[in-house]
Amino acid sequence: MTLFEECIHALGRNCKVLSKKETNRLFTELGEKYPFTDWGRIDWEKVKNRFYMESSDEIIKYLKREIPQLNSIVYIIWDEASCLL
Repeated sequence: MTLFEECIHALGRNCKVLSKKETNRLFTELGEKYPFTDWGRIDWEKVKNRFYMESSDEIIKYLKREIPQLNSIVYIIWDEASCLL
């Protein structure tokens, strides 16, 4: 089992792998909202409101406090070259 497959398994039955079309739409939206470096990472130095968090629990607590109407969809961006073949 690959690391990708292990992660999908660990996330459980509510996990959904996006199609290429859905992935492209998500990346387009992300690119419109955040500045990116030439090597494809979010350029956090250019993001005005940013916070350092050490765990997913901290992120969830922050989101629930700051954006209570937020839905429960969370995107995990995974880059594995073998998935593109």
